[in-house]
Amino acid sequence: MSIELVDIDDDGPLNDLLDEGFGDNGPTLMTLGKAVQCWSITNLEARTREVGWRNVVGPTLGEAALAFALPIDRIKAAVENHYWMFLTGDGPEADLVIEHEGE
Repeated sequence: MSIELVDIDDDGPLNDLLDEGFGDNGPTLMTLGKAVQCWSITNLEARTREVGWRNVVGPTLGEAALAFALPIDRIKAAVENHYWMFLTGDGPEADLVIEHEGE
């Protein structure tokens, strides 16, 4: 009888896909998502904005792109692929607010 050890943190092919990166020496999608999560949750008091019918608090994609010195598209991909983050707003991508659900 043989016992196969399984890494419980490995999500299989999905984990491999998310951790592949962008084809350069920058952070992978998974790593960047975690970094943006930590950065944005500590910058929630950046300012309050009116988005539609409600006020939201949190940094924008543009602010995150500036802080990480990365293109907005890369920050957006990391946020959209993160389990607890989402974007709010209707304007230009740079003005979309990064929000957190369940944190």
